[in-house]
Amino acid sequence: MRKYLLASSCLFAVASIPAHAETSIATATTTPVRTSTIKSGAADDIKITSAGSIKPTSGVAVTIDSDNKLTNEGTKTKLPALPIEMNGSRPSAPATLKDEGADTETILKQMGYSADQISALRAEGVAQ
Repeated sequence: MRKYLLASSCLFAVASIPAHAETSIATATTTPVRTSTIKSGAADDIKITSAGSIKPTSGVAVTIDSDNKLTNEGTKTKLPALPIEMNGSRPSAPATLKDEGADTETILKQMGYSADQISALRAEGVAQ
């Protein structure tokens, strides 16, 4: 009888402890998230795993607007703010940047350089 009584009282204690859950982001996403609405419109803790990322095309990636917390196991990247304002707000930096030298040929052609001259500049290491 004691064994059953002890086991049932332990079961009651475990059952009364609320289960802790969090919403995990384990893949790359471009959709910004909020702690107040992350779980199908409800608030929840957010965990960004080492395989997950949030890279919005503009604006803020994560907004902590509830009592819930954010855990980030991945890499944090800070981008500098643009030094200009338009209508009282700063434009966001582009989410992706072109590779260095991506527009070199177009610009040099617009400046009047021929294909042979551009090739020579590249061979000399002056242009990419």
